[in-house]
Order: sequence, then structure tokens, then C-alpha cells
Amino acid sequence: LTGEKKALATKEEALTKKEEEFTKKAEELMEEGDALTDEGKPLPCVSVPEPDFWESLPLRSPSGHKSNSKESSGAVSLLSNGNGGSTKLQLGSLSFSALPLCVSPCWPPAGNPFASWPSDLPKCCMEAEFYALATKCLPSSIEAQERSKTNMVMAANALYTSLLNPQYNITLPEQCQPELFTKVNAIGLPALNGEGKTVSLNTYDEACTYTLCGMYDSYFSSATETNHIFYNSPPIGFALIFFSGVGFFLVLEMVGRFFVSPFAGPFGLATAQHQEAANAIPAKKAVATTIVYNGTWKKCDIMGSLITYSPNVGGSFYKIIRWRAYNFEWFARLFKTHHIFEQALQTCAHRPPSIVDSTLLFGYFEVAVKMPFLTGSFCADTLPGSAFRPLMRALAWLAAHNLVYDDLKPDNVMVTDKEAFLVDYEDLREAEDGGNVAEVAWELIVKRFPAVAQQSTWHSEFVGSVKNHKCGAE
Repeated sequence: LTGEKKALATKEEALTKKEEEFTKKAEELMEEGDALTDEGKPLPCVSVPEPDFWESLPLRSPSGHKSNSKESSGAVSLLSNGNGGSTKLQLGSLSFSALPLCVSPCWPPAGNPFASWPSDLPKCCMEAEFYALATKCLPSSIEAQERSKTNMVMAANALYTSLLNPQYNITLPEQCQPELFTKVNAIGLPALNGEGKTVSLNTYDEACTYTLCGMYDSYFSSATETNHIFYNSPPIGFALIFFSGVGFFLVLEMVGRFFVSPFAGPFGLATAQHQEAANAIPAKKAVATTIVYNGTWKKCDIMGSLITYSPNVGGSFYKIIRWRAYNFEWFARLFKTHHIFEQALQTCAHRPPSIVDSTLLFGYFEVAVKMPFLTGSFCADTLPGSAFRPLMRALAWLAAHNLVYDDLKPDNVMVTDKEAFLVDYEDLREAEDGGNVAEVAWELIVKRFPAVAQQSTWHSEFVGSVKNHKCGAE
């Protein structure tokens, strides 16, 4: 018995050390930042920066080429030479958020069953994060004692003092510590307790890895180092997480970076609810576009190979933005604002000539912005007088659709013989709820071009133009 106790103590010490390492790793994975919002409330998200568990999966590159660098001349090479010369997958970071970007979640009429879950990935794995939730819904005959930071563990004979009754001489197992502090409120009623288990981060990591393999096979299997494939909607995949007969679906969305969100469930496996969730997975085929890279592409002076610009490609201009160029929040905002912008282009009968078409395309850990190829010159330091009114018409049209142009500067205005065009719509943002979008946009104009404020009628003309566009007037 003494030997067994020593062995158990050693095992318990090792488990405690492992738990401490897991907790430390989870804390290290946390990073500050806002995620998507659910009914206007900010939800935190977590980034997992290239952990080792992503490197265990063999995967060929589109062209069969093995590269030592994480960034190749292609879109983004997430492949590198591993031990023995085998090619291994090296994912970048992923973002876990409460709401999907481009897919409508399949939740019951009662609402989001994940709303009360922790809103970041490491905490979703920790059983202690769910103790309070587990005792939220109890029968009227059961009471739960409060759990605090100083009272996280309770021995069974402290919770159920009757176990100390010498009449039955009850012997409890080592470390008998119920995880739910629940008791009946009267003698003779059915008891209730339970057990939760911490899930390894590998559960999510492996599910996402395997699903990403399927996404690559579905969307990008015909890509090469020079021929990159893009789609008119984000490539998506679905991961089924299940344990003890219960499961739920995650949705994986590739919008420059890798976004992971709850999609449906929880449900019992092979039940009607499981089938309903599976039926809700969309089957709409995305439209592919192949963009050919060659030596005539230009690199961004600041971002280098993370952003490249095309020459005239069949009358179109492409700007390729790779996943390392910006963080999750930037790509999420880009997707949302560009969707609003494209919808406005399609539905608005009247738009000023100074607004040009712009389409967002989605590739393998990169996005492409497609615009008409314009022949003209960018304004270097100051705007010519002829460009002010076209610029303000464009900004008023954007404001009428609740969009504010944050990156207002001369070199985002292209001037041709006949017109001035506002370009580079990646830095659009939605105006805050309750704010006067016309005044917000006007303040940005005056801040960047103070001379505008000296024109006594321009402010009223701008506000009136925003109002007219909202009402559908020309």
C-alpha cells in the first residue's frame, strides 16, 4: 500500500505539472484584440501562432515543389522541408470567434446554444470554464453551492458529510473530489452530480487540419506556383467535433486568414438534430478565377512580397494581399465592408463616376482585389482643384451606404483626362451605430484637406448629397 501511495503521488505530481504546462500554454496563446460582434457586443478571439502540432501533416505543394521558405513566390507557401526531406504543413494562426463571417449558423429557434460558452479556443478546452454552466439548469430538488477562486475543489466527504457516518465505514477513492457542488434539498429525492473533462487543444487542431486538407483538395488541387486560384466567395469547410455520442459542427472560412466558428449543435450523433445540421451545410459551388503570376508583377514598397500588384490583365488590375500582411481583425473588417460595398454597387441605380468597381476574391491564404485597369496618374502630394468635387461625390455615396473611407490621401485618387477616381477600398469601415455618418465623413475630408472648409457651401452640399443618395435620388 505504501508503494502504491508513492506511485499515485508521483503520478498526481506529473498530472499537476502537465496541467500547469497546459494552462501556461493556453495563456501564451491569448492575444488582445476585438473579434466579430454579436448584437453589437465585442467578443474576444484568440490567435494560435504556428504551434508545432500543425507541422505533423504531410502535404504536397501545388506544383510538387519543396521550398525551404514559408513564403514562396506563390500566394502563400505553408510548406517547408521537414526531417527526411518530407514536406510538412505549417499553418499560420487561426482565429476562433463566436460568429461565422460568411455562413449563416444552423441554430435552433431558441438562439445560439454556444452563446454562454467561453469565447476563445483555449478556454473552450478547459473543463473548469464549464462548471458554472453545468449547474445553471438544475431540477427544483437540487441545490448547487457557490464555487469561488478559493473554493474550486471540495472533497466528497466535505460536500456529503453523511459519508463520514461510522455505521457504514465508507472508504472513498484517492482524490475523490466531485466537480459539481450539488446536493438534494430534502431527504429521499434523486441525487445529481457529474463529471467534466478537459479537452486537448489537439482536438480542435487535428479537426481543423483534416478539414483544411479536404478544403485544399476541393478548392486548390489544380493550382501551381504561377497559376493561383481564387473564388468569388470564401472557401469553407466543416469540422465535426464529437465525444461520448455528442457532437457539434465548426465552420472553417478562408478569408486571407483562417477563421473558425461554431456552426451547429450540440446534438446527439445519428439523431434527427444531427441530420438537420448536416442538411444545413451549404452546397453552393463557388466560381473560380485563375490569376497568373509572372515577372511583371510589382511588389509593395512597404509590405514587400506580402502585397503585389498586377499589370493590365485583360483590362483588370489585381492587388494580392497575403495572410501575413494584416491581422484577423483587418481581414474580418475587409470582408464585411467590401460585401456592403459590392452590394451597393449591384443595387444602387445612381453612383458617381468617381466610384469604380471593386471585387474581393478569395484564395489559398490570400485575397485578391479586382478593379478595372485605369490609365492615369496618382496625385502625389496635393489634389488638383478639378478632383475635389468628384472625390466628394464618391465619399458622399459611400457615406450614404454607411461606409467611411479611412485612408483618404492624394495617392488614393487617380486622375485621368476626363475624371478623377477614388481607388483602394480596402480601408473602408462601417460608421458606428448612432453616429452621423455624413459628419464623420466630412470631418475626415477637412482633416486631410483643410482648404475644403473654406468653401462655404461645400459642407451643406456634401450633407445634402449623402441624404439624396440614401433616398435613391441621383
